[in-house]
Amino acid sequence: MPPVSMELRRDTPADAEETLRKRSESKAKKHELPSEQVFHRVSQERRFCPKCGARDLEHVGSRKQTVEFEYVPARLIRRVHLQETLACKRCEGMVVAEGPIRAVEKGHYGPGLIAHIITSKCADSIPLYRLGKQFERERLPVTRITMGDLLHAGARQLEPLYLRLGELVAAAEVVGRRRDADACPGSERDEEGIHLDVSHGEFSFACLQPVSQWREARNVLGQSKGYLVVDGFTGYNSVTVPDKRIRVACCAHVRRRFFEAQKTTPEAKEMLELILELYRIEKQSAESSILGTLKHLELRRSASAEVLRRIEDWLKYEKPRHPPKGPLGQAIQYTLGQWRALQRFLDDPRVPLDNNWAERALRLHALGRKN
Repeated sequence: MPPVSMELRRDTPADAEETLRKRSESKAKKHELPSEQVFHRVSQERRFCPKCGARDLEHVGSRKQTVEFEYVPARLIRRVHLQETLACKRCEGMVVAEGPIRAVEKGHYGPGLIAHIITSKCADSIPLYRLGKQFERERLPVTRITMGDLLHAGARQLEPLYLRLGELVAAAEVVGRRRDADACPGSERDEEGIHLDVSHGEFSFACLQPVSQWREARNVLGQSKGYLVVDGFTGYNSVTVPDKRIRVACCAHVRRRFFEAQKTTPEAKEMLELILELYRIEKQSAESSILGTLKHLELRRSASAEVLRRIEDWLKYEKPRHPPKGPLGQAIQYTLGQWRALQRFLDDPRVPLDNNWAERALRLHALGRKN
């Protein structure tokens, strides 16, 4: 399914100023890289004037400058720690210097190597067997079992950070949640569990919770208040009750159902166009730099509310014309069932239309599990 952002780009011509801004930002980032200078001297064979042949040459002006970006491969080293040992001249007492702080007690792998394994596996989605091949080329054989043990050891060391991220997410006013589509309730993966992601701004919090023991939502969000942007999954009910989080339906989940329905029922394209109008209004707000302000809320309560009225009329008109078990019938029933939650973005300009930002955070975890 093409993202809404792609459809919005088709609506408007390319913005030359935006392109120049992105190029400028890219150039600035490149200048932040560590720099080194390599001097190239004129070879002895060419140290003469090309016109008169004289060899009495002198430096003029600044050197001609050529810039290239190079990759310097990481390297593994064998670091030997030598601890000073002192003996008392009067008795048999001895003092030994403190050794290095180890990430794993009595372990032979440093914190930098453990951090590299964690980053490669969790951030770059590199399977451990591929990482083992890289280490083998660098003359450091490390088994997958050992790397797995190091991952767990690193996780234990990072647990305070993990818990702190959970606190920051719970304290956020607007939180988005995402359930892994490959492990929905009722699937063969029920016993293994489902992967969840809670995101807000720069903070992402993910954990694994068995479907049969769905407590993760309560454990993370507890008695916190604010908005929770989710799909229609009932597992979120425990934190979207009175005096807790206000449930906000995800417009992208609605759109996805109608996108799938249009394969067999062309009428679904009419709903896709109506939903796109909501996103156009949000894009207009972003371009006007009024996102999250009272002006943004006023625009939503006028323009967006009008689009919602048209969507509701369309849903009620089309509902009796399609089988309830058909793709479009199911999409209509799902949307009407979420209707109050879908209108919640009209109450607060901070509430987004969808939880795609949480979806994007989950893709990394899904890719890593796939690999």
